[in-house]
Amino acid sequence: MKEEEQHINNIKESIDLNQSLSRLYEMHSKIYYKIIHKYFSCNSFPDKKKELIEECKYHIYFAALEYNPEHLKKAKFSSYLANKARWLCLNFFNSEKKKTKLEYENIKDDSISTIPFLLKKERYNKIHEEIEKDSDERVAEIFKIRYFESKNNKLTAWKVVSSRLSLSVQGCINIHNKFLKKLQNRIEK
Repeated sequence: MKEEEQHINNIKESIDLNQSLSRLYEMHSKIYYKIIHKYFSCNSFPDKKKELIEECKYHIYFAALEYNPEHLKKAKFSSYLANKARWLCLNFFNSEKKKTKLEYENIKDDSISTIPFLLKKERYNKIHEEIEKDSDERVAEIFKIRYFESKNNKLTAWKVVSSRLSLSVQGCINIHNKFLKKLQNRIEK
């Protein structure tokens, strides 16, 4: 039996727990840290990054308890631990994304929280006005189909847009991009 497997079994059976955990930590902490640093590389959420780094032994311990190579297509423990670390990061970012979304949905009437919301709404209204007053009527149709009639927060495919307007895909993209350049020039002035 390999040393790694022996330490994992010792942890599962609570035999020489501290020694086995320390050895697994020596063997695999680098891969755990590497994943955490990769996902938190832009210095976002430094407190959470620090917390995850400090909890390295804890996560190695639970990964050893849960690890079963028979159910994981014979995955190595290091791969399993790396995936656990990755999921820790992704779950955290998803929960933060939901929190941010809820904060926007629950905007209070105090001026501090409504200013950013009003600026975004004002910007949205300005862009919508520019789309509607553009001389090329296809612009409004392209934006309506591509962005406002999309499903599941996904953009409508260019193929769908082009077929509804009886234009080529490239033609729709060209009209879209030409308008965006025009809009950018108007905003910069």
